Amino acid sequence: LTGTRTTYTKYGPLLGKSCDKPGFVKAMEVKTIIVSSLKLDPKYWQKATQRQCCEIMDGGSITDGTMRIRVRKCRPKETMAV
Repeated sequence: LTGTRTTYTKYGPLLGKSCDKPGFVKAMEVKTIIVSSLKLDPKYWQKATQRQCCEIMDGGSITDGTMRIRVRKCRPKETMAV
């Protein structure tokens, strides 16, 4: 299987900053986000009503400051929200 894997890392000067708001505790734990996707069929882009879905892996847990996200085709009857 082929695809892509991209790693995003929090910018250096931001690593030392913190937020004291309780709702941001989990967000502050994230230092790196890894986004992966299988190679898409080029014909898929011509199907205007279909979209990609993102799945937060590992139940959303953050291990060693890393969160993993997978981009994939939406499953039948899967709802999409923004």
